[in-house]
Amino acid sequence: MNCFKLLTFSKLLWVFSLICNPASAQPVTWNSSTSYSVGELVIVGTSTYIATQSVPENTTPPNTTYWTNLSVAATALNVSVETVPTLDPATILASLTKNNLQWFGNFFVQETNRFFHEVLGPMYVANISNNNSTWFYMYQVDPNLSGWIWTNKSCYPFIFSSLTNSWKYIDKVHGDVYDYSSSINSPTFRKEGLPQSYNSILTYSKGDLVESGTSTYIAVKNVPLLISPSNATYWTTLAELMLKQIVPVETVPVLDASLFLASLPSGVPELKQLSLSSTLGGIITVSKSNAMSYSVNSQSPLTKSFTMGTQLTLSAEADRGYVFDDWTGDLVGVSNQIDLLINSDKITTANFGMDLRDNDSDGLSNYDELVLHGTFIDNNDSDGDGFADEFEINRMGTNPNSPNQKLSVYIAEFFVTKAKYDEAMASYPAQESNATPYTNDWFYVPERGWLWTNKSTFPYLFDSNSSDWLHFESGNDIPTFYEYKTKSWVRFE
Repeated sequence: MNCFKLLTFSKLLWVFSLICNPASAQPVTWNSSTSYSVGELVIVGTSTYIATQSVPENTTPPNTTYWTNLSVAATALNVSVETVPTLDPATILASLTKNNLQWFGNFFVQETNRFFHEVLGPMYVANISNNNSTWFYMYQVDPNLSGWIWTNKSCYPFIFSSLTNSWKYIDKVHGDVYDYSSSINSPTFRKEGLPQSYNSILTYSKGDLVESGTSTYIAVKNVPLLISPSNATYWTTLAELMLKQIVPVETVPVLDASLFLASLPSGVPELKQLSLSSTLGGIITVSKSNAMSYSVNSQSPLTKSFTMGTQLTLSAEADRGYVFDDWTGDLVGVSNQIDLLINSDKITTANFGMDLRDNDSDGLSNYDELVLHGTFIDNNDSDGDGFADEFEINRMGTNPNSPNQKLSVYIAEFFVTKAKYDEAMASYPAQESNATPYTNDWFYVPERGWLWTNKSTFPYLFDSNSSDWLHFESGNDIPTFYEYKTKSWVRFE
């Protein structure tokens, strides 16, 4: 005969109540020299049994007078059976109880007054039930979400703040709180719902909840891939966070609810979302009424809610070495500052690119100079050593920010001194273009700087000052050169 048929339905319900009783301990291995009380759990072989009455010593399961097989009882009640977990008592005591009130939503409770709401985040609750009103205390930097706050079953998601003496509306979909007095819309502590199992191939944002093992964790900063909840730099258990929650010094306000209920808003604010992102190389500033509201410097969209009809100004500012290109998405244009009327949900991106201009005409782009090399964009010889930045980087392989004085001296002394040059120029005869130079490699010209040539390149000379070439024109009383960069003739007086 099936064991279930030996048990009356009322006894099954009683057994199930024992199973669900929080006072029941974790199961232990049955000991013949031990007596057991009603509701105690023991393990024999691979089965777990519950005592249905006081059990004398040496009374082994499955004696159905004293014991009921937990699996059989659960199966009879259509309760899914899982292996009884073996948990450390300290872990159990530190765990959170997940609760739900139909009107208030989901929340965790660690102690009588310490709550963590799925949208509003940590709070200290004075009292709450499925029927009464409640005062709860929140401590956040934003005054829109701080101090004692009142609501009840018929009002929520409208809440009244004793700190700002105003009504607010919780947008449960987007996780924002709108203040009717200031018309300010503030993001709540977090915008996600209940925690999901941790996934190593996902990134997480500050405030995200995950479950790992028997604990619930909250991200204290943005979490990269493969950073598990055991990493205390990025995660903390929800239990630890709630234990740090501030207990309010102020007593619960004594206010006549009928007074502020008389001013309960009659309508829900119409909120629209603005999602902004920027490519590498710049930042977006969002201003309202000529005052900066917030900034965006992320390739991942940052989304905020605004009331319908809000007027904003978006400004795109490029980093050093970059330039603003354009806006794409729901907003388009090439002006770095645009006015925006919130009349629908909008998604837009500010695009930035490398600054490829060459302000000082040294052959290096502004991006190369500012970002890669740290040189000046308005001076082609940043270290003032007589060698142009581009020449040092691409041809000499030296540091354009460190004067190469020893090299200058070496070149001057090894190849030709200024005195020798002056002497040679005084008796320098006019020659045809196929003539050989009077000196090879580097030589110094007063008021011009260092020039370079050799037998195979003459009458072309390289000018280190302009990082370009000159052509020597023979047959003139005064040395004359064609400057390719300026496309003009110059004379060395």
